[in-house]
Amino acid sequence: MNPIYAISASLLVALAGCAGAAANLSYNGSANGTHSETADCDDAGTIKGSGHVRDGSVLITLKDAAGKQLFQQSFKGEFKLDAKAVSGSSGTWTLSAQRNGDDLLGDAFSGKYGFNVDC
Repeated sequence: MNPIYAISASLLVALAGCAGAAANLSYNGSANGTHSETADCDDAGTIKGSGHVRDGSVLITLKDAAGKQLFQQSFKGEFKLDAKAVSGSSGTWTLSAQRNGDDLLGDAFSGKYGFNVDC
């Protein structure tokens, strides 16, 4: 193999890893519960999302590789979270969602949402 081609191919593979990482959470249904996604991040990123929660609420939490909470907010009704810059320790970041029903009426969570972390 020509050494120039080998170097070029290695460089392309290395640069492909610099494109960034993402964690995505989405849900559409009627049940309480939790789920999470991870992404390998440097020290900065953005979080954004939107949805419509008819019953209950969803608590969104983002933690960095050191376990530090970078973002946490509860959402209900119709909502949109514009891109918000976050920074923390590089490594595996965790985006999690906790769906809770309406405590007063005893209804389960009902709604849809999507959240994304790019880093």
